[in-house]
Amino acid sequence: MVAFKAHEAARAMAKPDPRWKLWLIYGADAGLVSERVGQIVASALGESTPDPFRLVQLDGDELASDPLRLLDEANTIGLFGGEKVIRISRTSKMLGSAVEALLATTVNGAVVVIEAGELTPKSALRMACERSPQAIALPCYADDGRALAEVVDMSLRSAGVTADRAAREALIASLGSDRLVSRQEMQKLLLYLGRSTRLELADIEACIGDSSVRESDTLVDACFTGNFVLADNAWQRLRSEGLEPTVITGALMRHALVLLQAQLKIEDGQSRQFVGDGLRLPYPRKAASQAMLVQWSSAMLASSVRALGQSVADARRNSSLSGEITQRAILEIARKSNRKK
Repeated sequence: MVAFKAHEAARAMAKPDPRWKLWLIYGADAGLVSERVGQIVASALGESTPDPFRLVQLDGDELASDPLRLLDEANTIGLFGGEKVIRISRTSKMLGSAVEALLATTVNGAVVVIEAGELTPKSALRMACERSPQAIALPCYADDGRALAEVVDMSLRSAGVTADRAAREALIASLGSDRLVSRQEMQKLLLYLGRSTRLELADIEACIGDSSVRESDTLVDACFTGNFVLADNAWQRLRSEGLEPTVITGALMRHALVLLQAQLKIEDGQSRQFVGDGLRLPYPRKAASQAMLVQWSSAMLASSVRALGQSVADARRNSSLSGEITQRAILEIARKSNRKK
């Protein structure tokens, strides 16, 4: 059995085992999943002008209702010969039966590429691929700093654009965790540069906004001021960008700790105004946090920190429910804030 880690995916794609006839690309980062599926399909077709008759696209929902269709399609000889490439679209339905039936045979005439969302280690689809020497399962998770740096460097190099260290680091820091969104932001930046071959810090400030950071700040402030609607809207936008739920919970916990430290100073006799002015937050977040210190006692904040810590632990143990666990934590923070109004 071979189970690949997220950081091993690029290496596996660069040097694929010729026995791998079925590729399962899965994970929370939908943009990265889609990008890698496209790369594998293009590599499997292997031609500068690929034969469209060699590419078969199957709907994941339809395949789930007819599991043997994949086996039939993989064994059907193409009209003009050559190895077929079968691309299966993302579905929330179970494809384990279809894949198990295919891998029970020797796959010779096709390469199958499956696009999937988050899968637990006990998923029948994932287990079938990890156990078979004919298949490979590659996870795709939100980009970390190293992965973002690779996206930035590759995009700039392809466009013939250079950047000094400060501009490069600012660009990396401005991108979110979803690969597709990052690619779109890079395309927008390169379009903005036009014929210029030098990227300056001012170009990044003018063109790229860190949407994930802004939305996270909006969600945090909405929670601690009891604004259910604003918090939920920010939550939905962050999830659509592919941000991991535990990252959002972590942002809530960090802000709760900032408020707790400030509130303890106030309860120890320091001036509320002095403590509020000392918060290391940009305006108007500082003003909003000063108002939060009126609503939230140290006991409430300490309780929330413990609850958020438990939410992070629960989400890591139950990755398939991480979204629901985080959303419940968001609503509970907003409820506590409203009870103090």
